Amino acid sequence: MAMIQLTEGQKASALETLKTAVARDPASLAAERAKEIMTRQGTQYIPPDDPAIILTTLSSEFGQTTTPRFVPPDKIIKLGLKLRGSRFSYDTRFDGEVTVANNSSEVLVISDDGLFKGNIRIDARITGDLTMEIPGLVTLKTQPASPVNPGSSISIPVRLFAGRLKRALLDHPQAALSIEFAVYIDPVMDNQGRLVGTMTGMEPTRVVVERERIELTTNYLQNRLDSLRQGQQGQKIKAAELFAGLLAEQQLLAASEKPPYKFASADWMPDLLKSALKRNLADADWVVKVHTMSALLLPSLDYELAGAVSQNLGDSRWPVRLMAVYLLAKSQGQAFSKVLDWTAANDQNQYVRRMAVALGGKAPETKPSPAPTPPAHK
Repeated sequence: MAMIQLTEGQKASALETLKTAVARDPASLAAERAKEIMTRQGTQYIPPDDPAIILTTLSSEFGQTTTPRFVPPDKIIKLGLKLRGSRFSYDTRFDGEVTVANNSSEVLVISDDGLFKGNIRIDARITGDLTMEIPGLVTLKTQPASPVNPGSSISIPVRLFAGRLKRALLDHPQAALSIEFAVYIDPVMDNQGRLVGTMTGMEPTRVVVERERIELTTNYLQNRLDSLRQGQQGQKIKAAELFAGLLAEQQLLAASEKPPYKFASADWMPDLLKSALKRNLADADWVVKVHTMSALLLPSLDYELAGAVSQNLGDSRWPVRLMAVYLLAKSQGQAFSKVLDWTAANDQNQYVRRMAVALGGKAPETKPSPAPTPPAHK
């Protein structure tokens, strides 16, 4: 079209047509041919958006850095784990908060499409008088409703006193232990089977706490026994947890030829501990009963304690019956199957019935509803 316009003497129109051809597809052969024609006509093609002019303008306004500098992930995100103290006694329940701080100058979006997808994992490692690895103590996914602003942070509460860690701490009251928590974000397994984060350079955050051992003396035991007779609800529950823990420790270590640590033991201790626990199982306060049974997930529940627990199968309060069913099913195995079947079919509370079914009891058959009678024809 431009060549026709030049033949007809329409130079100005031809140059505009050539400029349009270049602008339409600057990288094409047609654009190169159009530039050649413009050059022969004594005109140079000047692009409407000159990169040199744009770069000069940006440099004068923003300085030499016209693109954001690369910031490693470990400089953007600061990961932490907050605990209320670093030393804990036997009867202390400790939880924590995972903190995620945004140290960059831009907002941090936590989502499946963001730098941080929101997956958090906490592993625990016990050392001291015992050695134990507890992978995956906490696994969760967080996705805040709004981004984390620059210089701000979010906190995610986590329950650390749980699972295998809780059982290890409760069952070894006379052990001095160190617990190291390792917090990972978006973790994956590498080719060597090691747990690593998906973000380069992002190392796990590690926090160490100490659990003090109980110095078991006659006065110490006597004070706890007195709390069963005269103490308040909370004191009775803590005493029951201690006695159950001491009994578990006796069962776990007394038969060992080489216990991992020194612990106080005597022939009379198991009978004393069981007597104290049976007293709590018959307490008038149903909350004390439930917490006592919760503490009795022992390596072995002998017939004395099993008999005391079974007395609560007929308690009028359904939480007591539910906990008794759960504890006996876990400790007695197949010998408890008939009781589970009866409870699943006859207990007055739906939660107790459903628990019995979940533990292996036979679900009662549901009778089909009768078909409605059609109205009589008149």
